[in-house]
Amino acid sequence: MNEKKLYKSKANKKVSGVCAGIANYFALDPTLIRLIWGVAIAFAGAGVLAYIICAIVIPDPPEGYAEYIPNEETLKGLHKSKDDRKIFGVCGGLGEYFRIDPTIIRIIWAVAAVCAGFGLLAYIVAAIIMNE
Repeated sequence: MNEKKLYKSKANKKVSGVCAGIANYFALDPTLIRLIWGVAIAFAGAGVLAYIICAIVIPDPPEGYAEYIPNEETLKGLHKSKDDRKIFGVCGGLGEYFRIDPTIIRIIWAVAAVCAGFGLLAYIVAAIIMNE
């Protein structure tokens, strides 16, 4: 039986390989997982404890493990937009990734910033994490 296993990434890690390992498992862009994790950290630090637990619980890949690294055909990369940017291109990049109007993302972000107070911090985290 050929079942998928969750391992930390050795090829695409930033800290311990947790986010890239999860992205490999689900065939997603590691930047998307890092962005979600960064936003979770912005929410009262809940993501920090979860990351530490995952770093302990998720095993390293065994010797000789061929890590799945998606290519451009199977994965559309999450990045800051060069064409549709108002500040750093975060909302434009998310719009391109999810194929929706970036204005919708900007409105959600603005409401989150005003009502919940976390939108600005989440935007800064996204601007740092997302590639150009």
